[in-house]
Amino acid sequence: MPEKDVLRFIRRELGRIIEISASIDSELESKNWVGATKDFVKLAERANLLLAAMTQPAIAPTLISGNLSEKMDNIMDFLVSAITEYLFAIKSNMKEVGIESITANLSASPPAINISMVIKSAQ
Repeated sequence: MPEKDVLRFIRRELGRIIEISASIDSELESKNWVGATKDFVKLAERANLLLAAMTQPAIAPTLISGNLSEKMDNIMDFLVSAITEYLFAIKSNMKEVGIESITANLSASPPAINISMVIKSAQ
């Protein structure tokens, strides 16, 4: 896959991730826990899509070499930080959200972010 196509895909996914992050911020600020939780799951889904794409044999060599390597490191740092921040925000308001428990697991091979929630009551 040409580097130009890889960059286009990453740019599109980052745009979606930034939109979802902004939505989570807004939902948390307005204490719309259902919306924040829904968008949090969407964020994890997008992160996993990006992680899966990055490990494809046709894409990985392009991402590891040259200018893209540092950019991918920055993207991954952002994703882990954002997911951690939102996880703590939701976790600290679990009673209001109606969640009994929430956990996150980051696996390395294959790279993935797994979110597990136990809902005790619906709002």
